[in-house]
Amino acid sequence: LQHLVHRTFSTIAYQDTVWIGTAAGLASSFDGGETWRHFQARSDQNGQLLDGTLSANWIVALGRQLLNNGQSIIWVGARVGSQFSEQARINFSRNNGLSWDSSGPTSAWGFAFNFDTAWATTNDDLLRSSDEGLTWEIIDVTDTQSGGNSLRGPFIGVDVTPDVSGGRVL
Repeated sequence: LQHLVHRTFSTIAYQDTVWIGTAAGLASSFDGGETWRHFQARSDQNGQLLDGTLSANWIVALGRQLLNNGQSIIWVGARVGSQFSEQARINFSRNNGLSWDSSGPTSAWGFAFNFDTAWATTNDDLLRSSDEGLTWEIIDVTDTQSGGNSLRGPFIGVDVTPDVSGGRVL
């Protein structure tokens, strides 16, 4: 997979930290790019994904959620690449990549955060999690201009912006 590491699909950066999602997994630096750690989906001799690793190596979406308690979660949209055991899922880490969990019914194309609520866009739906990724709810997106018809995916991007009353809207 090393020959695919130059194919970058997503990045996030803050302070001296950089996360890069590639076709060969995920890389992070906590010192402005001086040194890098690399994360990939890993499987055992029977082809089963190992606990604590990414679910797949094609990383198409990244996000950083700042929680009300001051902690943060790194979110990853991982799609199936070249390994047989890979699974398209939403991955997340509460410890800067030391370990990874996966959740959701599929991978994500984008993330947005409204305090402790995470939003994810997928090929089929807009998803919302209010419990740090333990469960995901499918959100019905309606087109008010066409009489309230439900819209179907793919939903590629999502963002949260401040509104005039000081709140935040999707």
